[in-house]
Amino acid sequence: MKIIERIEKLMQGKQITQAEFSRRIGVPVSRVANWRRKGSTPSADLIPRIAKVLNVDTHYLLTGEQINGKNFTYELTADEADLIDGYRKLNRTWQRVAMGEVYELVAEVEDEEYFSIDEEGSDEEEETAEEEKE
Repeated sequence: MKIIERIEKLMQGKQITQAEFSRRIGVPVSRVANWRRKGSTPSADLIPRIAKVLNVDTHYLLTGEQINGKNFTYELTADEADLIDGYRKLNRTWQRVAMGEVYELVAEVEDEEYFSIDEEGSDEEEETAEEEKE
């Protein structure tokens, strides 16, 4: 099955129109229509957006394969997506450095008794805990 066929199947399952899908991934309706008509593949830079809109993993979207029998879905914030995009732009050495920094930060945070971020990404509770310490 081609990528565009998977996209069409997922759109149908989620009852997303071509116009709505185009709007949500930020491309003209004519581009999506061309993919469908020609059976072509969306550009690589659109794959993460398409996967997010269709609530599937990019691996599944590209290959049709599920990882360990599961089709992982992710609801990423814009910040999370930016972090992942930035990470993927790094070479393998810098990816390891970045992961080391993340692990250190997580370990530090886990040592704290407070750490809660609300759904909008506000650090309000964390700031309150900081103020209480002072």
